[in-house]
This record gives sequence, C-alpha cells and structure tokens, in this order.
Amino acid sequence: MNLLRSKFEEYENLTNEPDIEIIKLFLISILHTYSISSTIFRTPIIEYFIYVKNKYDIDVNELSVPENLNEALREICFKRKIPLQQLKIKDQVSIDSYLTEYGGITFDNLCKYISDSKFRYKGQDIAKPIFEYYDELSETKKEEFMKDYLEFNKMKQLNVENYQNSRLSVEPNLYSMKSKNQNLVRYWIDESSRYIENKLTADPINDEDRILHYFASYFETFHLKSILNLIINELLTSNGIKFTILRNKLTYSLPKNKMSSYITPESFAKLIWSLTNIIISNSKIDAFDAFSKEVKHENNKDHLIINLNPILSDLIIDNNSNGNHLPMVCPPKKWTTPTNGGYLSGSPLISSFDSLQKQIYSKLAISGDLDNAYNFIDNIGKIPWVIDQEMLYVFNELIKLPNGFLEIPPIKNESFELSQYRSQVEIVNKMANAFGKNGDILFHCYVFDFRGRVYTKSCLSHYGSDLTRSLFKFWKSEKLGNDGFYWIKYQLRSAFGSTIDVRQFYNENIENILNSAGDPMNFKWWIKGDDPFSTLSVCFEIRKILNWVNEGNRIEEFKSRLPIHQDGSCNGLQHYAALARDCAGGKAVNLTPSETKQDVYIEVQQLVKKKLEANFENNELAKFFHSILSRKLVKRPVMTTVYGVTLRGAAIHIFDEIKEIVQNHENSNKEDYNQETISRMKKITLSQTSYLAMIILSSIEELFFNAKQIEHWLVMNVNRMLTSFNLKTFQYLTDKDEDISTILDSPKSYSPIIWTTPIQFPVVQIYRNIPKRSYTGHYFDYTHKLYPMDKRKNMNGVAPNFIHSLDAAHLSLTCNEVGKMTFSAIHDCYWTHANKVEEMSRVLREKFVELHSIDILEQTKLEFENQMKDNYQFVYFSKFEYPELYRRIKMIRKRYPEKGKVQSMIYELNEIVNLGPDHDINKLLQEFQPKLYHKVNSSKYYEYNDRGESIESVKGRTGVWMPVQIIDVPPKGQLDINQVLRSKYFFS
Repeated sequence: MNLLRSKFEEYENLTNEPDIEIIKLFLISILHTYSISSTIFRTPIIEYFIYVKNKYDIDVNELSVPENLNEALREICFKRKIPLQQLKIKDQVSIDSYLTEYGGITFDNLCKYISDSKFRYKGQDIAKPIFEYYDELSETKKEEFMKDYLEFNKMKQLNVENYQNSRLSVEPNLYSMKSKNQNLVRYWIDESSRYIENKLTADPINDEDRILHYFASYFETFHLKSILNLIINELLTSNGIKFTILRNKLTYSLPKNKMSSYITPESFAKLIWSLTNIIISNSKIDAFDAFSKEVKHENNKDHLIINLNPILSDLIIDNNSNGNHLPMVCPPKKWTTPTNGGYLSGSPLISSFDSLQKQIYSKLAISGDLDNAYNFIDNIGKIPWVIDQEMLYVFNELIKLPNGFLEIPPIKNESFELSQYRSQVEIVNKMANAFGKNGDILFHCYVFDFRGRVYTKSCLSHYGSDLTRSLFKFWKSEKLGNDGFYWIKYQLRSAFGSTIDVRQFYNENIENILNSAGDPMNFKWWIKGDDPFSTLSVCFEIRKILNWVNEGNRIEEFKSRLPIHQDGSCNGLQHYAALARDCAGGKAVNLTPSETKQDVYIEVQQLVKKKLEANFENNELAKFFHSILSRKLVKRPVMTTVYGVTLRGAAIHIFDEIKEIVQNHENSNKEDYNQETISRMKKITLSQTSYLAMIILSSIEELFFNAKQIEHWLVMNVNRMLTSFNLKTFQYLTDKDEDISTILDSPKSYSPIIWTTPIQFPVVQIYRNIPKRSYTGHYFDYTHKLYPMDKRKNMNGVAPNFIHSLDAAHLSLTCNEVGKMTFSAIHDCYWTHANKVEEMSRVLREKFVELHSIDILEQTKLEFENQMKDNYQFVYFSKFEYPELYRRIKMIRKRYPEKGKVQSMIYELNEIVNLGPDHDINKLLQEFQPKLYHKVNSSKYYEYNDRGESIESVKGRTGVWMPVQIIDVPPKGQLDINQVLRSKYFFS
C-alpha cells in the first residue's frame, strides 16, 4: 500500500491537472490491494480510498470495476454509507455463466450473452421490442428511460469488450486452427497447466519456479488456463512475433481485468516470459516442438522471436479482421487521442498497418491537426440504430435454404472462397440476432482510413452488403410529415432504376409491393430491384404505412425509422467536374439545374451503344454485347474510373456483373433475359469482357476529358516528387553502404505524399517497397523499418485517393452541420429520416459549394511545393542541341575532387544547395535556357515543363540538377459552382 501511495503522490507532483481516468484506475488499484489484504490492514486502505475519491470528487458509480472487485467496492461503500447503484446493474449483466472452463468465451456464447441480458426498466420486464417500448413513452419518460438503459448497456459493453478480442476460440469455425486439430490446443493448455501446478506444489529451485510461486495467488484470480489460452492464441496468429510485442498485446487482451494494471511492467514481463517458455516446452505436434525461439539482431538490438512450426502452417485459418468486433450497445467513447476513443477500452483512430503512417498521425495529433477529425467521428458515432425485425426474420429463413439465395451462398460449398463467405454471412446472422432479439439499441465504432473516409469496425453495419444494410433502421422514429411518404416511394422507384414519375411507378406496382411484403419467400418481385433486400425493406415500410392509414390515422402522423438514401450522381465525377469548373461534365452529373435528372450511366451507355453498332460488321462479340448492354452493366466501370480502375479491373466488373445475372436467373428466377442469352452469358470470358471494358473507358474519357487532365496532373506531380533527390537521402544511403551506382536512373524517395483537405484533415499517402518475408507459407511485413516509397503504387493511388479525400471532407462538413438531425452515410450515400430528406439535400448542396469555393488544386500545389522545397530533380538536355553548354559544364565538372558519375553528382548537388543561383552551372542554365527532359521510366522522357510532352529518348543526354518544379494546375472552365445550390438532382 505504501508503494501505491508513493507512486500516486509522484504522479500528482508531475502534473497540475491530473487525468480523471487515471485517478479512477488508481482507485481500482486500491480496491485490488484491499481485496488481497488481511482484515487487519484494510481500515487504512479504506481511509485512503475515501481520501482520493473525495479529493477528486469521483462518483464510485462511474468506476469501471472488474467483476472480481465488486465485493471489495460493495464492502467499502457499505461501511462508509456510500450509495452504490452500479453493482445492482453489474449483477444483472454478469457474464460469468457464459464463460468456458478456461475463462474465455465462444462467439456463440458472446452473442447469447448480448441477447439474454435484456434490460429491465425499474425492475420490470419489457414484453415488446425495446425500441417500440421507448417510442410509446412521453418525452420526459424517454429521457429518464435512456439514462437507466444506457447505464445498464455501458456495463454490458464493458463485459463484451473484455472478452470480444480474447474469446476462447476452440469452437468450430471460430478458432484459428481447423476443427480437427482443436483438441491439440486443449492438450497444450492442459499440459502447460499441469506442469505449472506441479511446480507450485514443490519448493522453488530456480528463477522460473520463484516467478510462478510469486504469482500463485494471481492464477486463482485470473484463471491460469485462460492466460495460457491467450498466449497460445497470439502465438498461432502472429507467426514470427517479437516477445516485446507479445507482451504488449497481452497487456490489453487478458479477460476480466487488465491484469497488468495490478503489477509492475517488469513483473508482468517476467510472468509472460515464464509462461511462454512453459508453453513452448509443453506444446508438441507430431513429436516436434510447435513453437521455437530465435534471437535476431535488428536496429542495434537483440530481439527474441517466437516462430511457428512449419507443420502448423496448413492448420491455420485466417479470421476476418472484423470478426472480433461487434457493434456497441452504448455510445462510443469520445476521441481524445489517436488510440483513445470509440470502444470503451480504446481503439485506433486511423486504420493503418504502416508504422510510419501511425507515427506521423501521432505527431499530427499532438499539434492539434486531428481535432476536426475527432469532432466529426464523435458526431457520426453517436447515431443510434436498431435491427429491423421483419428483415431479420427473412434473413433467418433464407439462411436455412440449402442452395442459398441471392448473396447468401449455399450451406455446402466446394469453393473455399464461397465457404469462407458463407461463414461470414453466418457470423453476421448471429450478431444480428443477438442485437435484434430484444429490439436493442446499438451504435457503431468508426475509424478513419488515411484519406479521411470513415468505416465501421464491425462487419454488422450499414457498410456491409445489401443484405446487411437492409437490417438497419434508425433507433429514433419520426413522423412522415407532408413529404415523407413521397421520399419512401422515391427510394423504391430508384431501386429499379426507373425514370417514370414516382407516383405512377407506385400506383402501377402497389400490388407487387404488398404481395412482396406479405409473402416475400414466395412472391419475389422485390428481387428485381438493384439492391433486392433494401427493396424488400421499403416494401415492408409501405405496408405498415398503409395499415396505419387503414386504421383511420393520418399518413403524416406515421412514425418511420426507415433510412432514406441520397446518392451523388457518380460523386467522384462530380468532384472532378467541380475541380475543373467543367460545364459539360458538370451538367452530366447534375451540378447544374435541370428539369430532368441527368443520368451519366445512361449517357455513357448511349456512347458505348453507338461504338458497338459501328463495329457490327464481322464482329459477333459487338453484336452480343449490344444485345445485353444495360445501365447496370456500364455502371460499375463508370463509378470506378475516377478511382483509378484499370482496363482489367473494368473487365472484371463486367464479368462479375454477367455472372451475377446468370446466378440470379438460376437461383431466384429473376428472368431479365431469355434462356439462349443466359447460355451465351455462361460462356463469356474475361478476355471478351475486356473488349467491352475498353469501349466503356474510352467513352468515359470522351465525356470527361477535363477529369482526366486533373488525374494526369496529380499523377505526374507525384512522379516528380518520388523521383526527386535531397542530400539527406544520399547521406542515409551512404551510411547504410548501399549500392548507389544506379540511383540517378532509379531514384529512391523515403518521404510520403501528403496533402491537407479543406477540413484540415492531413492525408498521408504511404505505399512503400516493403519486402515480404516468407515463413512457412505466411507473409509478414516489417513496417517499422525505413523503406523507399513504391512509385507505381503511389502514382496509381494518388488520383482516386485525392477524390476519396474530398468526398470524405464533404461528408464531414455535412455531418457537423446537420446538428440534431438523425444522419448517417456510407461515403457518398447519405441517410436520414423521410421527413428530413429535403433539409439534408439543402445542406449537402451548401456544403459541396463551400468545399469547392476554395481553389483546392492550387492549395494542393502549394503543399506539394512546400514538401519539395529542399529537393532537386535530375534532368537531361541534349549535348547535340546545346554543345557549348555541354562543353562548359564538362569543364566545371573536371574540377570536382570526387571521381565517378554518382559521387561527382552528389558533390555537385551539395555545392548547388549551398550556393543556389550563384553556382556556375545554375548560371549557365539560366543563360542557355535549354530544353530539359525528365526520365519517367525505362522507355519515356517527359519535357520538364507544364505541357509534359513525351519523347522516346534524349540523344547525347547530359544530366543536371534542377529544383523540383510542381506542374501548374490545368486551366479551368467556366462552371459557376453556385449553380449546385439550385440543382434539384445534385444528390437524389
């Protein structure tokens, strides 16, 4: 206790404003000390607990107390007459009965725990779905209800988080080993446990024994087999793991408690080291060691590495990265740092596997550059959801079908990919039932990617497939009002790609709508929609509205929680048209007012149709594609062209779309084509779809020439940046004794490409040439080392990433503006209640105009120039075109003390950096103004000016240094961006 007190006083002396969360953790540590102390020592511990609590005005009901310390807290509060509401809740949400013998939990039991632990309001059961019960309360009662409900759910969420990342995965399909080998893991745990128990019954004779004896009491509290299981799980799923990383991972994944909170880091490391050694000694497969140790020297340090036996490589199953993450039952924790927010136990703000990227974002956070990001992700994360119970019923029925249905694969699959996807669908189904059974509230934990786009951590979210999206409705319901029902009908019409009047479409299909809602398993009109399950969800909503009206109620009073979507008209092209101020492109994607909605996909389809017709003669393939050409076939290549789709990528999109048409025709009788055409579709090949892809992409280039100019501008500037040089790079390579003989022709850059979006989100694009280390069939990268940038990936990625960063900025601006409106989005698809569609549409237009009212490209150019201020390009002129310039430069270089081309050029660069314009060669270049060329790849040179015209070679090339010149922004058109404010169909 004295040590604990001194550490706390030391902490208080180090800071003027102690972190309340740290104070709470310290109080929990005092509780732990109390729980393991003899009765005679407990009184001073109680006194100190009360002293700290009162000094910092801590409400004990807000402490996230582990279950094994509940009794300690209860005793202290009872003795000091402190009201304790929290433990009553904790008793209701206890997870102990769902745990395995090892103290872990299976995925099925975790889902069962979520559904079984239903909230009881004021001690009474709620007989109906909770969201319905909440709807019927008065506004005053709603506030009171939500306070109790979310307090209950917070305790539940803490239990879920303690186990979801460390659940015992020995059940079929849930462990990282194939089911036939799961007994092997049990055997390792039992053998290691038996070894330790034998050691504890004997006197200690070595350091390992003494460590085990020292921690003997901990094994009773923290369940030895659970700890062993976690270590084995990490070893199996992290081949070649450093011991330091293993120790750090286990710090955050131990069940029930953060065990390391109660012992020093040094003691914890010794414990994990001893247990890991014991596991290695007691884990065998086919008489061989399952794990082995080796020491590697890296960065002037020795690192202990634990490797997996190659025999195990075929037994490992890769788990889905989101498989361990569930939605939340309480609002996410507000973000304060890149690792503190979202899940109550914390999660990374930026989804990245690159350590350099993480380091850069950590530094940006310290300087406040992520504050806007925190605000945005907090706002979008606080939106509550429910699972649609009608759609969940349909999901539960369809998943039973042996042959599958639409996107649900058959129960038995010969294909490994289909089998894996089937497993993922089943996981989503179990999660959906866990949250949907009681009509519980749920929230999403979001993370950013490096472009500023947000994603949910869980695979059960509206970011999923059509089936998964259709399960989600808003927790809060709102009256339809005057226009709400129109927008619901509009959404249904849009699902069929129809262009006829909304009311006409509705009136012509009302019987289909009601039949689909009444018997979706047999009446399958709904599957003809582009997103069939979302279409069915709208049918269900319309039926409920009509039933409401038939009961004598006003349609405007119906309370709906169905999300209504507003999609951009190919949003990437909208951003390109706005950047270029392109009148023709802007009109095609509804940036300008129009009496009718422009459909860019149909416009491209018409161009493709004409080109196919022009190729009819002696071309059966052109005739066939002409016969099946549709808006849907063209849509994906058009959508993805702004995101850098290649010819092969577009061909794959078309090939997949044709396969889906065939599959839907066979599995669900979706008869859009005759049998002869379907038979021909079955025989189509990827090389054949490449023909159509080529025509589609050329048509897009015709229609959006200015977009391609901006894309080219971004790509060529990135090429210049990543082929530039600075003295630091040369010094680094020289210190590493690397071969730099070819460096002038094959430059290396170690700096990422960075730009800042209009909302001040820093985009850090890092694609590095990191070698993949192969070990027993598994690949691991080493991102903590310094590796050069991958020029090809960076050039291919910059244009799509730039546009993605702009649609992310638009979403952020919109989200922060809508205030109390229920609002969500999937990138460029915006969701709100039916009665708020027009308000959201107004905000979308205003924020798009605000976004593009600044000159984004000029701002980016300035940022690129700032990044390159100390960099130089190695460019060439022809000595045959400028013989006098060549002669005089040659004379200057003869004076250099360095020999060899590369070393003399490094020497020259050093002089140029120091002297600048006064260097003799710079003076000559200023005098002669030669035509300079930049080598882009092995076969092309580009003129080093803004036109960037290419030639195949430079005869008699002579290299010189030039400061990096960022290419000027392409000329803009005359589009008035403010016209977006009057464009009815901008988002629709």
